[in-house]
Amino acid sequence: MNSPDLVKVDLRSFAGALAEAVLRGHQQFAFFLGAGCSISSGVLPASTLCLQWIRELKRQHDRAFSHKPRQFSDLEFVKWYQTIDSTFDEGRAGEFYSSIMKKRFPNAALRRMATQRFVTGADPGVGYQLLAALLLDSKAGPSANVVLTTNFDDLVYDTLTLFYRTRPLVIAHDDIAKRAIPPIGSPMVFKLHGDALLEPLNTPEETQKLAANVAASMSAILMGRGVIFLGYSGGDESIASALENLPPESLRNGVYWVNERLPTNPAMMAWLIKRGAVWVKHTDFDTAMMALSLSFKVAEPSTIRFRSLIDDVKEAKGAVERRLQGPRRGSKPTKSLDKVKSLLRKPPPKSPEEICKIMQNAIDENPKDAFVRGYYAHHLSGRGKYAEAYEAYMRALEIDPDNVQNLLHLASFLVDHDVRSEDFDLRLDKAERLLRRACNIESRNPRALGSLASFLWTRRLDKDAADAFFQRALQADPENTETMASYGNFIWRAHGLLEEATEYYNEAIAKNPDNMRMLANFSQLLFLTNENGRARRYAKAVLERAKSRILQLEATFYLYVFDDEAGREAYLPKLKSLIEAGVRSPGWDLEESVRYAEQSGKGSLLIETLSNVISNGLPAEKLSQLVDWNKP
Repeated sequence: MNSPDLVKVDLRSFAGALAEAVLRGHQQFAFFLGAGCSISSGVLPASTLCLQWIRELKRQHDRAFSHKPRQFSDLEFVKWYQTIDSTFDEGRAGEFYSSIMKKRFPNAALRRMATQRFVTGADPGVGYQLLAALLLDSKAGPSANVVLTTNFDDLVYDTLTLFYRTRPLVIAHDDIAKRAIPPIGSPMVFKLHGDALLEPLNTPEETQKLAANVAASMSAILMGRGVIFLGYSGGDESIASALENLPPESLRNGVYWVNERLPTNPAMMAWLIKRGAVWVKHTDFDTAMMALSLSFKVAEPSTIRFRSLIDDVKEAKGAVERRLQGPRRGSKPTKSLDKVKSLLRKPPPKSPEEICKIMQNAIDENPKDAFVRGYYAHHLSGRGKYAEAYEAYMRALEIDPDNVQNLLHLASFLVDHDVRSEDFDLRLDKAERLLRRACNIESRNPRALGSLASFLWTRRLDKDAADAFFQRALQADPENTETMASYGNFIWRAHGLLEEATEYYNEAIAKNPDNMRMLANFSQLLFLTNENGRARRYAKAVLERAKSRILQLEATFYLYVFDDEAGREAYLPKLKSLIEAGVRSPGWDLEESVRYAEQSGKGSLLIETLSNVISNGLPAEKLSQLVDWNKP
């Protein structure tokens, strides 16, 4: 069907225009999903279901009248059904969904069971994964995070939950539709015909008119938005009626009809013409979402979440089985580890080789001592022998999978070092599993709780989850300096409580003045609050005494950004040597320092580029293009 009354655009033009409207014009849109969107995810299309049900109706009929000659063969089920409904057209079978379903399943209980059957077992296809990524995108999501659908499946919810750990607000029943206010920053799914488990609307009588609450909420949601129809045939009288009754000022951002065909329903077609809809002549949902994904430049969905869930279950099962078998090994360091530490202190070994020899001897004497092996792994990591350190950590956890100290050390190691050419997100997932294992094993261990809290904030940007674990850590040990400092960092960055954060840092450093990580982090806060003398002293202490080159890099960056013009150039050679050596601090938040540089005019382009190289994976080659970086 062609219509000279609709503007027609191709898929790529539509995707580009929509991205521009959302990202530049800040226009808001809602996605309207029909049954066609779920086909690639394993849900049978309405036309297929209708033909299947007609076959089943004919079989029932033939069994009931087996004593009479059959007028139609099994293959002539369509001709048979046309004796019941002369208007039935096999080419438009899906449009007869409601009436055929009522004949096949004559009561509400049977229809509910049937609906549950044909949506059960569907797994989100790539189109839904790309849609979820768009709904959650930091730039596009706030303007395009509402989904209206006539579908009964849970594919939008499943994708958001399984792939992205996000639970959208789902409005699936008339009773709660009046509360359907799109939550700020979170997706909302509005099931206009109900849910497979909650009185799905299927028959002509059920779908003839949307309930008042549903229609009113739909009108409110679309008031300041545009709407994009995907995979929807438009044959639903109730939807057409509800759309027709929308106030004239609604849908101010336009209507897009993405489908190979225009609706055969005259009311729906008339409404599209009235609203000046744009026709995007394309059917495939997955391809349409890919075009939108590319135009919006959203991150690709990842399967890491699924692999992590499987690994989590295996690891949790193993831990429970070990607890069932008897008391877990003590978490206090062993006598053999104390002996190693003593040998390393008095007198200190003269060379790294001597240290390795002492540790190797301890391992030979105590091959089943997970603490000694973990300490050795920690030592190897400090010497830059990352591959050997990783193997030592893994061997230590083979011996004792529940050693909390080794779990925490390995988690930190995975965040900071890549020894297996793994995707950074995969390493983060592994680290989070290790931290959660540690917290499950010792639920009142302040170090484990604080480490997970800090991880959830700095790596996951999950303020609520981080705050919950910080509260548990502070309750477990209010005097723990690592927790104090981490909590101070958290309330500063997450809530802007600089004064309170400074109190926590001061208390932590008074109790533990040699903790280089605390000194490095606190130095940035002190610089930002104009306590430059103490800030410079702490940063220089890290630069001179810290074993971690990552901390050295962070401290040098702070000194370069905040020191006066006469002194800051002295730190450029150190920055260059660390950057050229491949030292990075992935994901660390340097934004406040960059903002300070922009406001003070201290070579902001170089500083912004440096921060992106250090924290955000920007290639170091970008620095060589800057004049300031190439100064002798």
